[in-house]
Amino acid sequence: MQLNTIRFKFTLNYQTISGSTGLRIESKNWDFKRARAKPSFKHASQYNTALSAIDEEIKSVLVDLQLKNNLSKEEFYLAYRSDKEKLSLGMSIFTFTNYYMIPNKRKEGKSEETIKSYKNSLARLRQYCFFRKMDEHSLTLERIMDYSFYLDYLGYLNLECGFMLNYQGSLIKHLKTTINHAKDLGIHSKNLSKKYKKPSETIEPLILEKSELAALETCEGLSSIESAARDWFLISCKTGLRISDFLDLNKANINLERNIISLRTDKNSNKIIEIPISNSIHKVLERNGGGLPQKMLDQKFNLNIKKVCQKAKINSKVIIERKIKGKIQSKEVFKYLKISAHCGRRTFATHAFLDGLLDLPELMLITGHSDLKTLMLYIKVDNKKAAIKMQANMDKLNW
Repeated sequence: MQLNTIRFKFTLNYQTISGSTGLRIESKNWDFKRARAKPSFKHASQYNTALSAIDEEIKSVLVDLQLKNNLSKEEFYLAYRSDKEKLSLGMSIFTFTNYYMIPNKRKEGKSEETIKSYKNSLARLRQYCFFRKMDEHSLTLERIMDYSFYLDYLGYLNLECGFMLNYQGSLIKHLKTTINHAKDLGIHSKNLSKKYKKPSETIEPLILEKSELAALETCEGLSSIESAARDWFLISCKTGLRISDFLDLNKANINLERNIISLRTDKNSNKIIEIPISNSIHKVLERNGGGLPQKMLDQKFNLNIKKVCQKAKINSKVIIERKIKGKIQSKEVFKYLKISAHCGRRTFATHAFLDGLLDLPELMLITGHSDLKTLMLYIKVDNKKAAIKMQANMDKLNW
């Protein structure tokens, strides 16, 4: 049985406003013309009464805002369902974040990138609900605050999705911020368990050496999904694209006549970035019948690229540092266990810089970084590599 969320949608001052009514229904029981449940549906009366009440509530909010000369999309979201009786720990995390948390962040003047990060956090929670076969409405603020949820969610992010601890930490940080905002609104007065911490780790920027990239390209005995993960990773290593960008590539982005990949990136959609197609990417296209590898979810990618790197014998040791109970603890792990989508981007940035392919300003244009400080976090350069690069370019010192 496939239940679909009933949503409202209307235009206000040339802006589209939409949201969830909190009700879900099967398509066969829905009258799309009347925007109501069909009379033949067993619970039609209850559904249609609730929908009429929501209609009246929306109209009432709009009238109040018009009288206050404050009729805007942002103010509507702030006012709609804002009375304290409806704000409770029984409200779903999705409703609270969409109607209260995100509008509050906009009111604080936060960037659209910050807003998007909260929406991405909700997407992860939806995937968690799907994996656990939970109704989204059952994932309430009260449930989120439970330490048992915290442990289960971290287990899902780690074991099922294979995300890096720092990324897991950013998702937990969003949850804690949301819970604290609910406290500020007077919904609760509880304190989270001290164990409800944001996980993190310190790790040297992981890159693949050229010999490791070669081993990856020639690795055999891969399943179809492992082969696709390998090919997407190679595209990242040769372009510096983020996972949200390279997994979204399609044939329209590839111009073989000009030998470039052209796209608007996820974080800089107002700019078109053009990246030359290397021989390695041409080989990827040939392996996939002239097209791109099969699409996959990013958590599937992160899981399978680790398997591929293990098969390619990328098994040197790296040191991971974690802060546990206020103390830094170090641990050696196999490199393939820590390979993720971001390693491709770091690999590109490091080799493009050390090989003299691009200087830093040019590299910023290709990778889409807006500041040098962030870019430098991606580039792994030690003293030996810096000396080798300087030796190779000694003739340039004769100015």
